[in-house]
Order: sequence, then C-alpha cells, then structure tokens
Amino acid sequence: MPHITIEHSFTIPKPQIDELLLSLNQNISKNEGNFSISECKARAILYNDFVVADGISKQDFIHITIKIMQGRSLGIRKNLATNILKITDEFLKENNLCHKSTALSVDVVDMEREIYQKTVSTNF
Repeated sequence: MPHITIEHSFTIPKPQIDELLLSLNQNISKNEGNFSISECKARAILYNDFVVADGISKQDFIHITIKIMQGRSLGIRKNLATNILKITDEFLKENNLCHKSTALSVDVVDMEREIYQKTVSTNF
C-alpha cells in the first residue's frame, strides 16, 4: 500500500508521466503514516476526451487518487494530499509542462481492511 493513480490529459507526455509516477512512489514513503516504498504501486490513465470547466477553454489536468489502508488520522491523510500536490506542482514547473493552465487535484481514499483482498498469482 498505497495505490496511486494519476489521471491526466493527453497533452502531458508519457515520459514525464513515468517520471512523475516514480517520483510520487519515492516521495510517498517519506510522509508520516508508515508507508513502505516496497508496497507502493503507481499507474497512470491518459484521457484523450475530456471537458474541464465550461468546455470552451482547453485546460490540462492531473488528478491523483491515493488509496491507503484505513486507520490513519485525518491529519496524516491531509498532509499526504498536501505534499503530493506540492511535489506534482513543482514537477510540472521544473519540466516546463505548464504550457497553459493545468488543474491539479489530489484525493486520499481509505480502503477498508475487512473488504480489501490481495493475492499474487504465479505460473510455476
């Protein structure tokens, strides 16, 4: 845990998204909350078709969802969201990916321990 999903507009190039995925994985373990980097999983979903705001202006977007096992305090979850938003904003500016306005958002979602299931399949 955690599972990180970056949803983004098509105008943000894949090489930079791959770098951002790695950066978020590496930085999430530095947050309070006992997050293990060896268990971080990050993925990206690219959207070709989207409408933001009034649909007139084209606005890029990145929305990050972080799913974590329940039990962490509101403060830890809020700090995690704030830190990830800051890292993402800095990443976009450092890599000149803000050609126009880019809407950034982060959501931290608790996963219920009693419901979450996991297995590893092998073909051995």
